[in-house]
Amino acid sequence: MRYLNLALIARHNYGGLKCFSDHHQDIAPLFPVLLWEPITGFLTRAQWCVIAGANRMDHLQKPLLLSHSGNAFKSLLAGNPVLKGLCMPNLWWPSVIKRGVNTLWPELLKFEAVGARPKEPDFMCDWCAHLAKSCKQTA
Repeated sequence: MRYLNLALIARHNYGGLKCFSDHHQDIAPLFPVLLWEPITGFLTRAQWCVIAGANRMDHLQKPLLLSHSGNAFKSLLAGNPVLKGLCMPNLWWPSVIKRGVNTLWPELLKFEAVGARPKEPDFMCDWCAHLAKSCKQTA
């Protein structure tokens, strides 16, 4: 059995971007290959946050995994406002996300079945870390 780790999740996210690019060739230029590595990194951290990190689900829930993945794009664009108007329109985020999650999901269920999902309670994705920092500043 494979290990459930960030590299496994990253492979599925990268594959999701490739699949999106193949199926939506007219929109693909708005998600330039040059940005695939950062997009993959942000998506991977967001998904790891709910799989094993600070927002770990007791039992896997695909809708939560999908919605938390949307935070990856929010984080990426918040840190790089120049990209906001130029590429990655939010209308297409769900399509990119679902392609990676749909291939990852069967793998995750295998780990869930044997109780082998790791726990890293201190791990937070970029979005959750930003929210936690904001909350501490206002408190």
